Amino acid sequence: MNRLAQTRRQARGQQSDQGFTLVEMVVAVVLLGGITAAVLATLFASMRSSQESARRVTESNDAQIISAWLVRDAQAAGGSNPATGAVDITLGVSLSDAAGCAAPGGTLVARFRWIDRTTTTPVAKVSTYSRTGNTLVRNLCTDGGAAATAVLGRQVATAVAVCSPVGNCPGMPTSVALTVTEANGPSTAETTYTYTPYTYTLNASLRPEAQTPPAVSNGMRAPLLALGTPTCSGVTGLSVGGSSDVTVLAGAVSNCPINVDNGFHPVSMAAPNCPASGLNPDGSPCVLLPAQVPDPFAGLPLPPGGGTCGDGLPANPARGSGVRWPAGVYRDRVTLDGGTHEFSGIYVFCAGIRVGSQANVIGTDVLWYNAGGQIRVNGGGGLQMAAATSGPWARVLVWQPASNTNEVQINGGSGTDSYNGYIYVPGANVSLSGNAGYTVASIISRTMTFTGNNTTVIG
Repeated sequence: MNRLAQTRRQARGQQSDQGFTLVEMVVAVVLLGGITAAVLATLFASMRSSQESARRVTESNDAQIISAWLVRDAQAAGGSNPATGAVDITLGVSLSDAAGCAAPGGTLVARFRWIDRTTTTPVAKVSTYSRTGNTLVRNLCTDGGAAATAVLGRQVATAVAVCSPVGNCPGMPTSVALTVTEANGPSTAETTYTYTPYTYTLNASLRPEAQTPPAVSNGMRAPLLALGTPTCSGVTGLSVGGSSDVTVLAGAVSNCPINVDNGFHPVSMAAPNCPASGLNPDGSPCVLLPAQVPDPFAGLPLPPGGGTCGDGLPANPARGSGVRWPAGVYRDRVTLDGGTHEFSGIYVFCAGIRVGSQANVIGTDVLWYNAGGQIRVNGGGGLQMAAATSGPWARVLVWQPASNTNEVQINGGSGTDSYNGYIYVPGANVSLSGNAGYTVASIISRTMTFTGNNTTVIG
């Protein structure tokens, strides 16, 4: 019995020493291969997803950086000359002219140009976008100096800018669209991976409000404009002397040389003979005028009756017993002495008008058109007049045509006279003197002179 049990134990030991069978080995290898393939597929998918995520992050970062600078530069581009109110055609956007601020060897994409007036002396700035290889850079040049370069994107395959409207480039478009295609695709080793290029379009709007040239109907130009003559031979456009104190609440312009002292206070001055320091005597900026500013009202139509002065006119309209002067054409010289005199409407003076020292003159919606003779105001009684705010002659208060070369003389007393509108005298000098205070919306004349002890605010 014991011998039988021992024989069985020996048989079982011999079976254990034999190992795995072939079938078992084949099954194990197949299972291991399947598990390994699944693990590797998961690993490769994860790596591919990580690479795609990294690409998209890089692409979106480029888009954000480019967008931030594009909007900023577009908003800054363009502008008007504050001394004249006219659009500065050298500013704005160009897709072909880098204005001397392109990266060496790069391809220009877009250029933005503006004037930075936040400093005492205005500074010209140019910002360009150019592509070198797959790198998109922004170059910023100040007053023609060396460019300060910033990299906006490092995987840019193409970058194309388009203006809207297209015809406004170079110039002032409404907006600029920049279409960018990224070059951040897979490597050549990833032959089994299909990559879709990332393309996006960034839009930036320009500021339109400063680009409409002012006119009679939509705004005022420089409050003080001395037109001068084409050659300026022997002509002083603007003269300020005596104890006069003249403040201009915006830019002042003189097409001919000026003679001013420290009693003249414009926000800025544009003239052909600025001091070498670039400052007026009072310290305000003086900008060298590159060309004469044209007469902004040269095409203004004549008011009713403005061309009727001459022989055959009836006598002046009857004033009656009231204080108001009826609107119309006045053949003979008008003289205002003592008392109150009211005006409203359009008045054509064929032989001039004289305001006596004791006359109190008031008026609303007024236009004085002085076709002939002289305008002479001897203040003292007070003068408060305002032009109409609408219609073909909106804001024009006093108009003496270029054919009338008689000086307009305003000699105030001790009060403050108000001329709320343009004093437009393209063919003669306007003289403000005396001891009065004057507030004038705007003076546009051939020349102008400020003397005496008056205090004048223009603008």
